[in-house]
Amino acid sequence: MLPSHLTLHEQLALLNIDAIKHQPIYKHYQANYLYALGGLMIIDMLSNKHIQWQDKDNLVACPENPPQHALLLQVWELCSTPNKINWFWWAGKRQDVALSLKDWVKVAALKVDDMPQKIEQQLVHKQVLQFQKQNVMGIFPHTYRVLVDAKEQIGYKNYLRQVVKINLTNCSVHDYILLKVIKSCAIADIVTIRQPKKIHKLFIEKLDLFTSQAVENEAIISFLLQLRQGKDLEELAEAIDVLTDIINDIGDVMGDAGSADGGDGGGDGGGGD
Repeated sequence: MLPSHLTLHEQLALLNIDAIKHQPIYKHYQANYLYALGGLMIIDMLSNKHIQWQDKDNLVACPENPPQHALLLQVWELCSTPNKINWFWWAGKRQDVALSLKDWVKVAALKVDDMPQKIEQQLVHKQVLQFQKQNVMGIFPHTYRVLVDAKEQIGYKNYLRQVVKINLTNCSVHDYILLKVIKSCAIADIVTIRQPKKIHKLFIEKLDLFTSQAVENEAIISFLLQLRQGKDLEELAEAIDVLTDIINDIGDVMGDAGSADGGDGGGDGGGGD
């Protein structure tokens, strides 16, 4: 299992490191990966009550409980400070602050410079990732990302594949949410990197089934209720479905919502600094 002190978006960033090649699987500019990180950042803020639902459709910041986490605070301030963003120019809306869930996700994904790199720096600070700089062929500088415990990350990916394979409904809340976002943002390569194509294909098929089933796990139900703060839902899983649908929709609009390296599941994936 991954370290428990990591947030959801940090867990995803850690999964995105190729433990063999020491580089990101999904490039830092790929829209589907950016929206996956941004969506998980919003879930992290919702679950810690830094933001809350004002009505059926809108989110507001909780001024008495700003995030202590620097990156989350940056998103929180961008969304909640009047006219910090020119919303009419950016999104064609006459408003002073972020309103809808889509507004918050888009800010998290697109308005923070070097967001994936900043999250990797958080992983370095939490001592689960190291940067090693070397010159390729003695000339070209390159930064390698070295996991402090590669076996831990590889073991967790094996565990996620097993959860999906046997339809393990009593998995943890974090496992469930990560798998929902991985499915929605089409980044299954993050779990199946270096696996044969047939393993990747089976994982996709099983993931579709796993993420579409009704939720029975009491811990997950409680978490979803907390996110929606008791709203009347036809299904409790809608709390995450709404978010992942939005991630999927706006990711498609950005035009880069495919999986890494063509999504074949057995390739080396993306990379770069």
